[in-house]
Amino acid sequence: PARTVADQPWLPLSHRLNCQAVASHPQAAHHSACCGRNVGVVAKALTRMNIAEALKSADLVIGSVLIPGARAPKLVTDEMVAEMKPGSVLVDIAVDQGGCFENTRPTTHDDPTFQVHASRYYCVANMPGAVPATSTYALTDATLPYVVAMADKGWEAAAAEDESLARGLNVHAGKLVHPGVIAAFPDLA
Repeated sequence: PARTVADQPWLPLSHRLNCQAVASHPQAAHHSACCGRNVGVVAKALTRMNIAEALKSADLVIGSVLIPGARAPKLVTDEMVAEMKPGSVLVDIAVDQGGCFENTRPTTHDDPTFQVHASRYYCVANMPGAVPATSTYALTDATLPYVVAMADKGWEAAAAEDESLARGLNVHAGKLVHPGVIAAFPDLA
């Protein structure tokens, strides 16, 4: 089977494609069993050495790093990509947060890929924009409970009762309050 380096959200896809997955998430091996079959999910600690080793034999790398309110860390270096197999593909889902691959640059659906060494990058910004109706429904499903809570209780009471809502607060009274946003935009703090 093909080898994929993927983060937790992409493991079910690797199962459906019958490929071996190397994942950084600590629950990756458990997730393999939950999917009903084990096609070889290997859970590894997220270290530069483990990433570099996994990339050498990967056919597909999916970077999906998200640190709310902050830029994505650059986990895959140009040097690592230079060591990858010819024809390998890197998909940077974190492109909207600056990307987690050193060579990431935003592309469009009209011109979605570019070559680096012998590998092909896919770094389309705002990927959900390709399916606007579906992505709108998904975003509405995810955010509507927060909107209803704020409408019913007021934003302060809703945030006091729901830690996830409170952690999502970026600006209050015209000032940045989220530590990650402040770190990313210190000139605006």
